[in-house]
Formats: sequence, structure tokens, C-alpha cells
Amino acid sequence: MAIITDRHVSIYQTTISAVRDALGRNATIYLAPTQVECVYCILDPVRNVSSGITASGYDWTTHDDYVSPYNDKVCPECQGIGYTETANTVTVQGTSKNLDYNDTDDKNIGVFKPGDIRFSCDLADALVDSSDVNGETYFDRARSVTFDGVNYKVVNTSKSGLRDLYTLRVIMERTNK
Repeated sequence: MAIITDRHVSIYQTTISAVRDALGRNATIYLAPTQVECVYCILDPVRNVSSGITASGYDWTTHDDYVSPYNDKVCPECQGIGYTETANTVTVQGTSKNLDYNDTDDKNIGVFKPGDIRFSCDLADALVDSSDVNGETYFDRARSVTFDGVNYKVVNTSKSGLRDLYTLRVIMERTNK
């Protein structure tokens, strides 16, 4: 039985990090956007949309889409919705491999189409809560992922490794978007 020492872990991590730095590319993970109340207009609590009334103290003349008067006009910031959304993205570096029916490892994945990939990265880089190796990853929350200019949806994630040597494997299906 082989014993994995701290020195072995350190050598492995250094080597894998060097490989990922040399060969790895970034995957951009698109998460659900953050929605907040528009700060430029007052929210109608009954209909849960913009009331069409300017929030006090805001000077609309500084806004790019300034229309005077604001009342009875659509708020140029939230377009009358009452909320603004901020896109949430996370970038994770890793390596990819096209799935291949002739590859023994890939046969166990199941059905896949040409263009689908297996993305591998350091688990710590993809964890939502970095202190919980059994926790949720950003790929679990992903709406879509862009890798090498191609859009994908996440099909499956799996964690492997032991001690401090954890890897995340993500099976992604190419989408037409």
C-alpha cells in the first residue's frame, strides 16, 4: 500500500498547476443574474413594477437616455420593470477533451454528440464555497458555459481525488446559441 505524504501532494499540485497554466484555457460560466430594485425610480409595491416616479434626489439630466419630464415616461434604466439585472459570470481555467466513442473512458459516459467535451479543472477553483469539497460548484449552477468561443450546457459533473488532490470533471453538450 502506497502512502501519500505531504511532499507527494505538493509535487502533484505543482505539476498539475504547471500543466493547467501551460495548456489550460478559460471557461466562462454564466450564472443566474442578480436582480435588484431600480435605484432611479420608485417601485409600485402592488404591481411590483416601476411606478413611473423618479426616486427623490436623482438628477435625470446626468443620465445618457434623459427624457424630460420623467413622470409618465418609462424609466430609461429599468425600462419600467422596476428592477435591474447584473450578469454574473465566473471564469475557471482547465483543460478539455473532445468526447470520442473509441475512447474507453468516454464509453462509460453514455450518449453524446460530436462537439461535446469533457472539461477538467481544479475543484477548488470551481467551488461556490471553497471550504466544502463536497459542496456545490459553479458548474452545478451554470445556465451556460462558453469555452473556446463555443456555447455549452452542463450535462454532468463529477468530483474525483483524495486528500488535497481533487479534480472536477464536467461533461458539456454543445449548444447552437
